[in-house]
Amino acid sequence: MNDDPTAKQKILISKRQHGQLVAWPRSIENTMAHINRRFRLGKDMTSGLPTGLLNIDKALSGLENSTLTILGARPSIGKTSLALNIAECVALGKDITGRPLRGDHARPHPVAIFSLEMDLEALTLRMLCGLAGVPAFNLDLDIVDPTKVAQQLIRAASQLKKAPIYVDDTGALDVMEIRTRARRMKKKYGIELIIVDYLQLTNCRDMAHQGRQLEIAAVTANFKAMAKELNIPVLVLSQLSRAPEQRGEKIGNQTLSDLRDSAAIEQDADVVLLLRRPCRNSGAPEFEDKTLAIVDVAKHRNGPMGEVRLNFDEQLTRFGDRAQISEANLEPAKDPARAGV
Repeated sequence: MNDDPTAKQKILISKRQHGQLVAWPRSIENTMAHINRRFRLGKDMTSGLPTGLLNIDKALSGLENSTLTILGARPSIGKTSLALNIAECVALGKDITGRPLRGDHARPHPVAIFSLEMDLEALTLRMLCGLAGVPAFNLDLDIVDPTKVAQQLIRAASQLKKAPIYVDDTGALDVMEIRTRARRMKKKYGIELIIVDYLQLTNCRDMAHQGRQLEIAAVTANFKAMAKELNIPVLVLSQLSRAPEQRGEKIGNQTLSDLRDSAAIEQDADVVLLLRRPCRNSGAPEFEDKTLAIVDVAKHRNGPMGEVRLNFDEQLTRFGDRAQISEANLEPAKDPARAGV
């Protein structure tokens, strides 16, 4: 038995880092270093990995390491486009307008994308055309100037070829296989962000016989564990149910309970973003605004919640910032169920 009083004073926490327990005093030192870094950055800088969209970064302070962020939306609203825009910005080290990200983020950050729905060619075409400012469907029409379009695409291609983006478009992957492949990418390429498109297409063979709700619960738990194990942010897209329509919502409001298939999604997530576009709902107050997209920060474990307003160009499948977000639009989390307290 060890009677060293110094050793007795060292409380070990159960968090594992690289397979070893971290002493409580060391955890305090690491946390203080993180806080001091945030002080040095100032209020206009993000402590996490910037998304390239100022309004989202203002609300979230970037995508923090070890966090699981769920981006939910109904089909064809733009969740894949938003995820690809974020991947582009992170990988290029530039914001959505092409300006370098601030501070030490102004560099390429390797991104892994698990695209369970779109194949690599379709995903690449969407990202390339978006950056070039060329609607993809126009490529097959006679309404474009081939010379001008070719120049735009060549410029965009020269940028994206240098971007450290690694895409796995294998369909119907098991969540444990995703974790294995992500671990390899982290070791080989130094991945700093993982995007999964999308949650409901991910399987968990070990829980498949237990029913869909328990299977999805196991999937989200594994994604959260992956974020902690690799110490990087994980962004997972999710379908929303038809519940708002069934309960007679005329303005398109969405809640955490609308996440499809399992309540475990909202429980395991550190951040939940619900994307909607008022122009898709005739009862919405801003129905006539065809470019407005709203990202509702419905859960933020370590920060405020509220709505973030963006622009969305449907032809280019590209998001952009509206007027700079005001902190008055965000409110501290008060509901423990929403805040994850």
